[in-house]
Amino acid sequence: MGIARMGTTAHAEIIAIGTELTCGSKLDTNSQWLSRELESLGWTVMRHTTLPDELDLIIEELQRAAKRSQAVLITGGL
Repeated sequence: MGIARMGTTAHAEIIAIGTELTCGSKLDTNSQWLSRELESLGWTVMRHTTLPDELDLIIEELQRAAKRSQAVLITGGL
């Protein structure tokens, strides 16, 4: 059952992790696919974030994201 059918609007965000993404050597198609899937289930994707492989930055962004959204999806390893 999708979120929209339950009568609520849920906000999600996607965090893509990988220096290969931030330096431009790989294209982040995972976030695009995840957004389409989430939207089809009734979620509203509010933000895409791309981070390098730096633990401190990742921790900070995860903490912020957890306060903003009902779901945070993380992708990486491209």
